[in-house]
Amino acid sequence: ENARYADPCDACFASWGSKGFDLVVGTSFGFQDCMISAAALHPNTMFLHISGFKTATPNFGVGSTRLYQPLYLAGYTAALVSQTGVLGVVAPVQIPETYLQTSAWVLGAMAARPNVTVHVAWLGSWSDPPLEDFIVTHFQ
Repeated sequence: ENARYADPCDACFASWGSKGFDLVVGTSFGFQDCMISAAALHPNTMFLHISGFKTATPNFGVGSTRLYQPLYLAGYTAALVSQTGVLGVVAPVQIPETYLQTSAWVLGAMAARPNVTVHVAWLGSWSDPPLEDFIVTHFQ
């Protein structure tokens, strides 16, 4: 199903548990707390949250992708093609996963060009186009 943050995700995950699913996978950070609640209610269903960091019950686990690898290469490439040696990153919400990803980008840039300057701005949200525009316009 295509559950979204605006949907009552507690109800979605709990319904899958009550239907006796063996495994329920959530693939977005915003589902973490909903999945923890559902796991507590349905101990015979395994819940796997991709991009989470909390642990709760024996039937709830977390996993992650290796996005840090291509992000390292993206930072490396950005530093190589930069004419000024000054780079900027607009990052979303400050959670362990995004710290890892942003750090990988910065480390890639520093590996390619040790004297590079990297400015990191945290949005504090997953999407805020007006704030993103403002940050990019006023980065210097």
